[in-house]
Amino acid sequence: MRRYGRIITRPDEAAVDAPHVAPDASFDLSLREILDRGAGTWSRGDLDAYLAVMAPEIELSLELDEAGHPLFPGLQPLYRGHKGIRQFWDDWHSGFERGVPLELIGVVYGTGCYAARARFRAVGREGVTAEREITSAVEVRDGLIWRFRDFAHWEDALEALGMPTDLTP
Repeated sequence: MRRYGRIITRPDEAAVDAPHVAPDASFDLSLREILDRGAGTWSRGDLDAYLAVMAPEIELSLELDEAGHPLFPGLQPLYRGHKGIRQFWDDWHSGFERGVPLELIGVVYGTGCYAARARFRAVGREGVTAEREITSAVEVRDGLIWRFRDFAHWEDALEALGMPTDLTP
């Protein structure tokens, strides 16, 4: 298997390369810090630290299959607020181990947002392994993530953020 990025286990390991910034966007270093903290806390399995980068009104929407269901059983299509993120955390970890490492493949930053591509490998409670590349559109307001959407395709995440769909990380 070809390795595209690095496993993120600490906040300072995530987006260390020069940032890729969308045309006509202004790069804000705080976006990189939010990405670093969010990815690192997810990889370590630290829910409280993960919530610390989320706005109270956070909306998390997951990638859906053709029938409109989340790709992984037991998950809901949409989670809202910190209570919803706690529910997502419990739903996810009821099927998979905690501390699922993320391997960051690439990021494109926009104004107040970023699109990120990552790979994860999770071992299920029954020993089943799930390995998947995920693409997320993340919007930030007042230094906190307020909307986090997962997509099947990179171009869809860019389009959701109003970025040109031909950008590559």
